[in-house]
Amino acid sequence: MGIVQNESLAEDAMQNAFMRAFQNLSSFKGRSTFKTWLMRILINESFKLINANKRFLYKENNEEVVENTPDLFRLSDELLALEKNELQQMLHKSLAKLSEHAQLMLNLFYLEEMSIKEIVQATSYSPANVKTSLYRARKELKAVINKSYNLV
Repeated sequence: MGIVQNESLAEDAMQNAFMRAFQNLSSFKGRSTFKTWLMRILINESFKLINANKRFLYKENNEEVVENTPDLFRLSDELLALEKNELQQMLHKSLAKLSEHAQLMLNLFYLEEMSIKEIVQATSYSPANVKTSLYRARKELKAVINKSYNLV
């Protein structure tokens, strides 16, 4: 969902990824964890679907995705005063405004709970690039929240 922003496309990407993984199971060499290998296939399939359906993509207003979203950075005192539901809605809307790259990094690290090493294997980025991308994604998210909700 973090990449394609559409429930049916996410389902298609997952199905395609599972089929591709099953077909290429013999090529899994064990240099990474199976989860990382499968996640890389899922990322590739998601981007393929985006490119194939670019004209038809739309973002769904799905508030349920935000349930159990972890705290992505230290929130200011003003945000802590918000009710849990309001905070979740705000976070979901803010995440949707981020670049695809920032969404991907935050989703892999926080929602999928992948380590830096696993993200490196899944994305083929260098460890320094992953760390920098996560830093920038957090910074981008904070800026979006501050701008959207007039927090200084």
